[in-house]
Amino acid sequence: MEYFTANVESQTLELAILDTLSSFSNIPFIYHFENTMAADKRDLFMPGDALRDSFYKTLLEFPLLAGHLCMGTEGRGSVVVDRNNLNLPEYCESTYDVHFDELKAANYHWGLFPKDLVSVCVVTTAGADGVIKLANIHCARLRDNSGMLLFANMSHYVVDGIGFCAFISRWAEHCRQACCDGVKPVVEHRVFHFDRNIVHKALSLDRRPT
Repeated sequence: MEYFTANVESQTLELAILDTLSSFSNIPFIYHFENTMAADKRDLFMPGDALRDSFYKTLLEFPLLAGHLCMGTEGRGSVVVDRNNLNLPEYCESTYDVHFDELKAANYHWGLFPKDLVSVCVVTTAGADGVIKLANIHCARLRDNSGMLLFANMSHYVVDGIGFCAFISRWAEHCRQACCDGVKPVVEHRVFHFDRNIVHKALSLDRRPT
């Protein structure tokens, strides 16, 4: 986390009017990963430090997820990222006495999932501190390090499905690099744009909405 807080820059992202249409919903997903590593390497499966460090490295490329939602007088919102007053995503880690084989045998039935795996509902609400978190992560390691359940949620206010998947994919790239013992895979530099006016500016004048 220190890498993120030391390098993030203050900025403001103006949201479009259409963003308010999805402002009351979240994008929650649950991923399940099985540990298929050899017996002598099972302890190396998705190490917590690598997951956490790569998450914050990815967050630096998606800084709006550490911002505060603010509403203007005309109903238009913005995300304000203040490096001196960050709204950091909720990031939780836990272990559960459930084996991945049990989940697989039950066809990943919801009843076997840890009761507190999902930390937010589909409707955007403020957390215990009274602030709306724009991202929520819960890494749940299963018994005998047999696998992991990953709950990831992002506010639909700031990302859509494409943005959500872009973050998760980028997180995976950084994590693979961190976990590699040999020649580390190259994570190509990418710049993600969040300006809602990019599409508008790319349209010809006769196609721009008035």
